[in-house]
Amino acid sequence: MDRPSLKVQLVSNHIIHIDPLENKGKPVSITFVYGHPKLARKEEVWQQLSSLKASSHVSWLCIGDFNQILSWVDKFSFTQGSISGAFLFQKVISDLLFCDLAASGQQYTWMNNREDNEFIMERLDQAFATVEWINMYPWSRAAQLWAKFLSVRKSARNWNKFVFGKVDYEIKLKQAQLQQIQNSIGSVEDIRKERLLRGELEELLDREEMM
Repeated sequence: MDRPSLKVQLVSNHIIHIDPLENKGKPVSITFVYGHPKLARKEEVWQQLSSLKASSHVSWLCIGDFNQILSWVDKFSFTQGSISGAFLFQKVISDLLFCDLAASGQQYTWMNNREDNEFIMERLDQAFATVEWINMYPWSRAAQLWAKFLSVRKSARNWNKFVFGKVDYEIKLKQAQLQQIQNSIGSVEDIRKERLLRGELEELLDREEMM
């Protein structure tokens, strides 16, 4: 059986846009995004993303580290205020008719490593898709695809779970513990526990990478 064809439409510092044919031969579009870390430069990436609408297929998936959150749902902080850059991000997501694909696992993917009341966590890794994409792939399948894209490197090393099963088990255990504490943070002491667990998880991931 021939492999599905793949056409690369755009490669830049912040966006990779491809048009593969899925298993049944239907054309789809997938965009990988790395949002600019500087607030003043974020709009450049959003404009580039918006420009893809005319050439993208109606079944379109967009995933990546956007370096931007949509709302307070994606953020934990002891102090609240306005979210810089949120309006423009919301606008581009709305203009492209994207729906948010909630991912399972850790609620937040970034933290600022500051102490006490200055501590912040955010969900910067996100996935969006058009209604046509969601209709093509049932919800559970879309969630699996999102998870698969986030773990490409790990999937490429599946043999590791047979040779280094203990490290793989410890990583999963730490990830579960980290998710549990993130979902129940309510004090400075909880922040310290979260930071400790995150550090232990990063050490395990470093060990896995060297294997």
